[in-house]
Amino acid sequence: MQLSYKNTAYRVSIITMFINLILSLFKLFAGIYGYSHAMISDAVHSMSDCASTIIQAINQIKYGAELQSYKTGSVSGVKTRIKLFTEGVSRILDGR
Repeated sequence: MQLSYKNTAYRVSIITMFINLILSLFKLFAGIYGYSHAMISDAVHSMSDCASTIIQAINQIKYGAELQSYKTGSVSGVKTRIKLFTEGVSRILDGR
């Protein structure tokens, strides 16, 4: 049975989201247990990767492959803003 591009992209997005979620939870627990602000910040970054994957999956379902290259630019813009926000918050919490 041959899968269509849309189904394959959706499956890859779900698997990636699951792996990023497990990774972010592991980093969060390790950061809390080890009192590491950097690890907690990295956990938030991994969660933003998970959110980015959700947005990508929604775009795949809604628009398909023809508009994906255009929509990916907006996803990375959102991802960059989230990363800058989390780095700013971690610097404030560190007292820099």
